[in-house]
Amino acid sequence: MNTRLGISVCTRMDSQNISRRRMLSCLGLTAASGTLAGALPASAAEAEKGGPSPMALNVRDFGAVGDGIKDNTAAFVAAMRAAADTGNYCVFVPRGRYLIKGNLEVPANVMLQGVFDAPSGRNPHDGSVLLAVEGAGDAKGKPFITLRQSCTLRGLTIFYPEQKLKNPPVAYPWTIRGHGDNISLIEVAKSNTGPVKFTACGFWGVPTTDHHAVLEGTGHTTFNGCHFNGWGQRDKSAPAILARSGGLTVTGCDFMDLGKAQITLEPEVEAALIYGNRLREKQLITNRAGSCAQIGMNVVSRK
Repeated sequence: MNTRLGISVCTRMDSQNISRRRMLSCLGLTAASGTLAGALPASAAEAEKGGPSPMALNVRDFGAVGDGIKDNTAAFVAAMRAAADTGNYCVFVPRGRYLIKGNLEVPANVMLQGVFDAPSGRNPHDGSVLLAVEGAGDAKGKPFITLRQSCTLRGLTIFYPEQKLKNPPVAYPWTIRGHGDNISLIEVAKSNTGPVKFTACGFWGVPTTDHHAVLEGTGHTTFNGCHFNGWGQRDKSAPAILARSGGLTVTGCDFMDLGKAQITLEPEVEAALIYGNRLREKQLITNRAGSCAQIGMNVVSRK
C-alpha cells in the first residue's frame, strides 16, 4: 500500500508531555508562520533543504549503514534512545536502504526523520528507506514500528524486500502501530500491498496542506472515527481525501471545514464505502469510480 500523507496524523495534544512550540520545532515548522524551516545536521553529507534541526542525532553516528545488507536494528534503537535521553527528540536517517531485521519502538516525544518532504512510493530504492523483513507469515505478530506518545515519522519509505508478487501476498504484521496521544505521520510512504487503517485520528492542516491523504496504492485504506480540519490551503477546491486507486472506506468521520470538497474518487478506485459521516454546509463528494463506490447516510450540518 502506498499512502502519501501531507500532514500529521494526530490525536489530542497533551501539553504535559510536549509543548506546541517544541512539537512545531521538531516538525520543522515555526510557531509564527507555520513554514518549513531548519537544516540537516552537519554530519549528513546527503543534506537536503527542509531537514531537521542541527540538534538532530544521525543514525550513522550510532553505526547504521544504508547498504541494504547490514542489520541496523541495534543502531536505530540506540539512536532513538539517545534522542530521548538527551532531549534532542529528533533522529535523522540519511539517504540509504537500511535493513531492519527486528522491530522498532520509537520512544515518547521522538521523531524519526528521513530526507524527503515527499517520499516516492513508486521507487523503493531512493531516499531514506527502511527494509522490513520481520514477521513474514505472521499477520498477528508485533508491528514493524510502534510509536509511543507524541512521536513522529517523517520523510521515510518503508519497503518489504522479501514480499512475493503473488495473490494472496505474504502476510506480515501491521507496519505502524500507535500507542498513545499526539502521534504523527508526515510524508511516509509504505510500498507493497496491504490494508492501512486510521482510527480516532485528527488531521490538521498547515499553510501548505491541500489534501490530508492521497491514496495511490493497490491496498485498502480505512478512516474510522477521524476528523479533518484545514485542508485546501493553496487549492481551495482540493478534497481532504483524494483516492486515485485501490480501495477506501470512510465511516463515522467529521469533515469540519465549511463548504469544502470532502472526498474525490478517481476512476481507478476499485472499491469505496463512504457512509455515516458528518459533512459541513454541503456534500461535496466526487465519484468517478461509478458503481465501484457506495455513498450514503452522510449528514450535512450548517456548521
